[in-house]
Amino acid sequence: MNKQLSIEVDTSGVRPPYIEPTATVHKTLDKTDGRIIIVGDIHGCYEEFILLLQQANFTEEDTCIVVGDLMNKGPDSLKVIRYCKQQPNILCIKGNHEDYTLLHHNLAEKFALEHAYPQFTEHDLKLLKAKYYTEECAELGWAIDLTLDDIEYLRDMPFTITIPQYKSIVVHAGLLPYTDIDDQPPGLMYRMRNIELVQDVNDVATFIPHERDTAGDAWIKYWIGPDHVYFGHDATRKYQHSEFATGLDTGCCYGGSLTAVILPGKEVVQVESLQPKMY
Repeated sequence: MNKQLSIEVDTSGVRPPYIEPTATVHKTLDKTDGRIIIVGDIHGCYEEFILLLQQANFTEEDTCIVVGDLMNKGPDSLKVIRYCKQQPNILCIKGNHEDYTLLHHNLAEKFALEHAYPQFTEHDLKLLKAKYYTEECAELGWAIDLTLDDIEYLRDMPFTITIPQYKSIVVHAGLLPYTDIDDQPPGLMYRMRNIELVQDVNDVATFIPHERDTAGDAWIKYWIGPDHVYFGHDATRKYQHSEFATGLDTGCCYGGSLTAVILPGKEVVQVESLQPKMY
């Protein structure tokens, strides 16, 4: 693309977050002597995650960064969340499923309080929350057992982690080209899959991000660095790689595989899914 073009952005095709971001939108990882293991979308596949860490020979000296979407679709969402929360050297990016889980947690709390009797107990509230999940989003039934500590952990996840040591950034879905990290729209960072480029006769190029892959091209087509971006969110395309971007969602929850890349050598490690093959 001609860099002399005037660049504009139309973000109307990407929804904002359900939950207002916390102060920690972007995190920077301090220099480390250990390896950095970046893991794709886990989606509740706890056993595969543990197998992947074992295959990567993960130790206390290493740092693991998960690209987001710890939960939903797979069988063990709560186990994945609590395992990651308990490990000081495992960091997690906020994905769209973290946001979705927080949204319905808040709605379940509201529903329970609105329908509780004057002298309600914690047990009464839990039953009402269970009623909400059953009627509104049965796939999130596991979330009834989230503690306040679990919720704070999910809320405080950053949208990006920058790794200056290796000129890399980890994000859930993607980043908008020609845009500073502090100016990236939060919803776009964990929803975008494609970018549509529209150029008019006045050499004004408009980037139109899309949540789906039905318009435009994979956003990495337009990402020219200089930082290398590691991301997930796009299981349909599976493993993606370009000069400045690597996609790590290989559909473990759909019977594909769970994938990681290890820095500094950029070694790719995979374990086959234990889940039923869906496509």
